[in-house]
Amino acid sequence: MAQTQAAIADQNAKQAQALALAANSQLVLSSDDTDLALVLALEANQLANQPSHDIQRALTAAAYAPGTRFVMQGHTLPITSVAISPDGKLALSSASDLLNPSEAGELILWI
Repeated sequence: MAQTQAAIADQNAKQAQALALAANSQLVLSSDDTDLALVLALEANQLANQPSHDIQRALTAAAYAPGTRFVMQGHTLPITSVAISPDGKLALSSASDLLNPSEAGELILWI
């Protein structure tokens, strides 16, 4: 019984911390600090066992907020897709001329 109550208390504490992170994410997003808002919202979603709608909403708002994430200079054609490694250290972008699909495309590995 005591272990169950301890587990419930631990889960409630994590949920409260996740809600605080989500609230802070929204606060810094209103100050146009998109990068910090995104980090806080991601941590809130990872911390909560089952993220509430408020926590998920904070992540959505930060993810779709305007702001520069990364400038990929080097392609001569429009970028059509980007894949990022799980550790976030590598990215692979592809570019092609959508109006002329027979033309060769481009791939760039970003390290």
